[in-house]
Amino acid sequence: MTGIDAVVFDFDGVVVNSEPLYEKAEQALFLSYGVEVDLEDIRDTKGLPEEQYLEVISKRYQLPASLADIKHRGRILLRREFATALDYMPGFLDFFHKINRQLPTGLATSSGRAMLEWIFANTKIRNHFSMIVTADDVRRSKPYPDPYAKICRLLAVEPGHTLVIEDSINGLQSAQAAGTITVGLIGPSNFSDLSSADYTARNFEEIETLINSEFQIRKMK
Repeated sequence: MTGIDAVVFDFDGVVVNSEPLYEKAEQALFLSYGVEVDLEDIRDTKGLPEEQYLEVISKRYQLPASLADIKHRGRILLRREFATALDYMPGFLDFFHKINRQLPTGLATSSGRAMLEWIFANTKIRNHFSMIVTADDVRRSKPYPDPYAKICRLLAVEPGHTLVIEDSINGLQSAQAAGTITVGLIGPSNFSDLSSADYTARNFEEIETLINSEFQIRKMK
């Protein structure tokens, strides 16, 4: 059995059920500029940091505004959705409390630190993690390996003994490039092909079963 010393989570679509809210905010953002977009056409931007996402959509759809204006307007719309409806992914809290009694846990997200702190202060979501790496904490965010390489250093664990739970292609590429063990979480709002992950699961119950059957807990808390 492969030994694991830590479990690291992506945030959006893994810890929190934010993807439907992002889609609502994105739709409102595009419409505010008079642009109609099929959200299927921007699935490839999932998991990108904010700045990179804004550059892609601004160029792709020729939005008639500066990046600063698009960012400001997008954040207002997104925070409005988050404040009223953001919740944990089904099964996350039960799974987390079980695994956190045994192993160090980390969070590696493409969100900026200011947005993450706003979420912790203004929604029901709380910071449960031993260590956090945001897009502001690395030179290159996902899909580069930097976020997962850094969280492993902060947790003092080897990437090859770190289990990462991701739900996007960009996130998986980041985790794989860092040398971690990857689980692709296939959720209700996920249309990505996660078959490149070492393992796939449809929910946290399946991930718990996977850990119990495939891995040995090496670094007890």
